[in-house]
Amino acid sequence: MFSLDLICERVRVLNMQGKVTISHAHALATASSRAVESAIEDIAALDIAVTTIAPGGNRVLPLKLLTEAGVRLGLGQDGMRDYWSPFGDADMLSRTWQLAFVQQLRKDSDIEDCLAIATLGGRAVLDPDRTHRLFPDGLASTTGLDIGDRADMVLLPGESPTSVVMDKPTRRTVIRAGKVIAKDGVLL
Repeated sequence: MFSLDLICERVRVLNMQGKVTISHAHALATASSRAVESAIEDIAALDIAVTTIAPGGNRVLPLKLLTEAGVRLGLGQDGMRDYWSPFGDADMLSRTWQLAFVQQLRKDSDIEDCLAIATLGGRAVLDPDRTHRLFPDGLASTTGLDIGDRADMVLLPGESPTSVVMDKPTRRTVIRAGKVIAKDGVLL
């Protein structure tokens, strides 16, 4: 936890609350529960965001503790089929599935929370002023769209958010600033 302590101290001393993101944060998956709880308290108090790549093994983050503390939490990946990690494909829907899988989540509401981490959580990491503060009624309790938003989104066919994560449909419509820019894998 030494490196997390140093990060928290630097954020505190340099008055960088809301401006720092910790990626991976593997120490939160491997330390004692008291050390993890203490670190999460500091991270939340200093408004430090955390991003994960949804690693497996002994590096699974305590998502519930992080979200309950109000930590801005996002999902990403390091590389796309590179020598370091050949499993990346730049598809955040696949990464959302992986997050649910490594966390061993089964309930629709939990899988929807993973989708919220991948979408609204990423928004919260990038723009702390626009966050829904990881959503008081559960992560997936809001659509994430507000009047006046740029309308950047991906439309996916599916019966429910959970079915979309599990089925990972390839038919997708990408909208940026209210304009369709890609449909079914073809850039328009």
